[in-house]
Amino acid sequence: MARVSVLVCASAVMTLRASAVPPTITYQGQLKLDGVPVNGAADFRVRLWIAPVGGEIVAEAGPLNGIEIANGLFTLPLLIDAEPSVLYGGAPRYLEIQVAYPQGTDFIPLTPRQQITPAPVALYALYALDAPGGGGGGLTLPFAGTNTTNQAGIAVTNSGLAPAGAFVTDNPSNTQPAIFANTAGSGPALMATTGGSGPAVWGLTGDGGGLAGLFRVQGTSATQDALGVENSAMGSAGHFKTTKRENTNPALVVETFSDGPAATFTTHSDPNNVNLGPTVHAENNSFGMAGQFAIQNSDSTNDALRAGTNGGGNAIHAYTNGSGRAGFVEVENFGVRTVPAFEVVSNGRGAGAGVFRATNGLNGAPALEAITLGSGPAARFTHMNPGGQAADFNGDVSVTGTAVADAFAYIQPRVHHASLSPFDFKAASTRIVVNYFQGASIIDDPIGIPFLWAAPSIPDGVTITRLTVHVDDSSASINLEANLIYYAFDGAGLETVCTVHSSGNGGSQSPTTTTSHVVDTRSGWYAVVGGASPAWPSLDMKIKGAVIEYEVHTVH
Repeated sequence: MARVSVLVCASAVMTLRASAVPPTITYQGQLKLDGVPVNGAADFRVRLWIAPVGGEIVAEAGPLNGIEIANGLFTLPLLIDAEPSVLYGGAPRYLEIQVAYPQGTDFIPLTPRQQITPAPVALYALYALDAPGGGGGGLTLPFAGTNTTNQAGIAVTNSGLAPAGAFVTDNPSNTQPAIFANTAGSGPALMATTGGSGPAVWGLTGDGGGLAGLFRVQGTSATQDALGVENSAMGSAGHFKTTKRENTNPALVVETFSDGPAATFTTHSDPNNVNLGPTVHAENNSFGMAGQFAIQNSDSTNDALRAGTNGGGNAIHAYTNGSGRAGFVEVENFGVRTVPAFEVVSNGRGAGAGVFRATNGLNGAPALEAITLGSGPAARFTHMNPGGQAADFNGDVSVTGTAVADAFAYIQPRVHHASLSPFDFKAASTRIVVNYFQGASIIDDPIGIPFLWAAPSIPDGVTITRLTVHVDDSSASINLEANLIYYAFDGAGLETVCTVHSSGNGGSQSPTTTTSHVVDTRSGWYAVVGGASPAWPSLDMKIKGAVIEYEVHTVH
């Protein structure tokens, strides 16, 4: 009978990838038939046993067909599809080679089985759970290495439910980070991604007092962010939460020692996505404040909070669904203060500096309440424009006090004012050019009929008692004449209710006259007409406004 034998010329060599691909063992040997090396092709089959004789098979590879043999030498790439713990498992494993030579004949097992040598077993350190000296992972620590390739030095993938990697420091006295990442390039020092529902980065600290996470840029000329958080999905870009009830510290602290803001919140929109959400949303479901803005430097002159809008909405909108105030402004400095606790300024046109409105019909409280414990007045109304008025009350006024109450109480008849601004005056002829600047209406080109006119809003049935016209004729040598006229709808002609004159070359002044005229808007209309004689002296004559005083005869 022919005798087939195999001489192992090289031990197996294993290569491992950081993936689910099983390891590959390269097996080399020499095949002889009756002591003579063979040539040609043969089929091989390999099995892995737990014992040199008998036992059970734990894995197998093959058949490997058509393996070329030259002078008896052959190489088998053994790809054994099994977990490394099954292949090795810490116990001896024995390799059995079966050969069919010539190719296509029956397989003959070669004896004895060969024990797996330590060379491939050494790679078990990458998989072992309790290898000696491996720090629980089979890798002898401390480990340091250098990678000069364009691939990752370490790549760990977990297709199961556990973390792909865990870096833990369990010494409470340790002040060093559990993982340290550094880069000298323009890319991130650390990048974590997740395709599941878990966090891409999770920082955890115990009772050691250290930070759960720290991101720092140390370059003095660096302009990059220390931490950049982006979300291309539907969730939040960042979430900061404190879950311990006894914790009195904020969930997020933002500090800066530079001239820039400590935090910037920006909402972007594009033509395909108009964002209607708030740029900052602060919500508190407990008893504290939803937001606090404070300047601790007593020498600072900047605002603790500044809100501005270029749109049609409010720069600040405060509301409450509870029993608290929607807004509260307080000055706690007990030193000398010369500024109010609350100030509202309007640089627009046609809107007040502030509106106080109570819209609940069952509300019996005032829309505005002014209280003072000092020696000054509880409220003061002052107008800086000669064409304006300090206060205009469209309803009853109720004031508690002594002299101040008497000053605000309505005395019959009630007095009201109809104000005209410079922008209310129009040209009396289409050939007249009117300019508006320096708070005045001016005839720039007095070709045609040189008159300006404006229609006041006066209720029917009231009595006009006074006309005041604010003018500036500081550079003019003639008088301005302004008339309050009534024009009947039935064509009866014009009626001059009252007339005022400027003195000419007198500067800014307010010519005033008194009258007594009962308004009848049902049969005619009213206008204030201003002109100069013999002609309007162009930019030298200015109308800055007019005020019509009238009485309302209503019992209160």
